[in-house]
Amino acid sequence: MPAKREHLRASRILLGTQTPVVHDLLELAVRRSGIEHGYLFSNSDYLAMIGQLLGQEAKREAVLHILQDWGIVTSEDVDLFSSFIPSRRRP
Repeated sequence: MPAKREHLRASRILLGTQTPVVHDLLELAVRRSGIEHGYLFSNSDYLAMIGQLLGQEAKREAVLHILQDWGIVTSEDVDLFSSFIPSRRRP
């Protein structure tokens, strides 16, 4: 599973937002119950609860987090997409 900073980076690049508490909620199950139980909390009810508590952007961020944990979205995907985003730095 990617580190929290990689989840936050992917959220910023792919969704344009970062909500650290979303990732904390998703990792809570892993810390409390062990890695094999973490996926039990990665279901539609848990995602709906995050959406109700924190909004739909947070729910999208939670889905992205799970896709990263499952290896569906990789750091290479994030790197590739980031190359299409114009730099925010001034010349």
